Amino acid sequence: MIKLIYNFHFVIFFLPINAIIFSQTVTILPTPDRNNSFETRFLGVNSLAIDKRSLFLMSKDKGYFEIKNLDEQKNPKTDFQFSKKIPIKANRRKRMNFINLLGEKGYTILNGIDLELYFYSVDHRFVSNHSLIYDLILPPQDRGGEAPTWEISSTRANFLNNLKKVQEEKISGVTKIPPTWATSSRKAYLLSSRIQNFPILMMTCENDNPTQCRIKRHCFTKNLNIPPKSTSGITIHEKSKTILIANSKDHKIIQLRYYSCFHIVKKNEILLPKRLKRISNILIDDHDNLWISTEFQDDYYNSTVFRWKSSEWMP
Repeated sequence: MIKLIYNFHFVIFFLPINAIIFSQTVTILPTPDRNNSFETRFLGVNSLAIDKRSLFLMSKDKGYFEIKNLDEQKNPKTDFQFSKKIPIKANRRKRMNFINLLGEKGYTILNGIDLELYFYSVDHRFVSNHSLIYDLILPPQDRGGEAPTWEISSTRANFLNNLKKVQEEKISGVTKIPPTWATSSRKAYLLSSRIQNFPILMMTCENDNPTQCRIKRHCFTKNLNIPPKSTSGITIHEKSKTILIANSKDHKIIQLRYYSCFHIVKKNEILLPKRLKRISNILIDDHDNLWISTEFQDDYYNSTVFRWKSSEWMP
């Protein structure tokens, strides 16, 4: 792993101290070896999730997802035999993201194009679905409380106007906000969005109904600079209060320091190996490993899912 430090100097003449230095670290991920490169039944992956020792992988456009057992012996020639193929209810051309894996109860999937949520039982049977409520979005809450009425109205009008302009993927990724960050008793999530000027959104869901959800807030971000169509997944590292969001156009991941939905600041960039194809989603597991999925197979191991240890990606 190579780490490069760039120093940017800003001179502020009206302060007693006339030079303030900000440092930004750039981490270059090493090329993953065979043991950290995973094949799938399909050519491209939309999203991924991990529950205990099972890896859930959503196909890009094949209408099903795959479950791989991470405890099985890995063999390049028999890799497929350790997985299950599960069909999904929605149209096969939709972009799907796993929201929550609920252990014994089941799991929830978000349709990122039509903004619908689907709940499946633990034995992979479809149970129910609901539309995601999005027209009551709020600005982030600051120390003074909720924004004034005029700001709420302006935020909603801008959001709905920009939402109408997005014909394909509106939501490209989802990650659960850990309880240590939460500000309410409801389940909360951060979404990576392809809606202009709204790259990170907060969603809340009813505790007793995982598909009853609404987009609660627009989160402020500083210096993110990702083209809307290039946001390709989001994940959280709880211990360091860090958000990672993928930039598929520039083949990198942006690290952000999370203070609150009102205050999110860029702190680092992770450059991806050139061998990887276009990134589609990202995940940090309970062991701080970074997982990346791609839309196409690489040219070495025919893999679309890759893994790095924390020491390889953390600055």
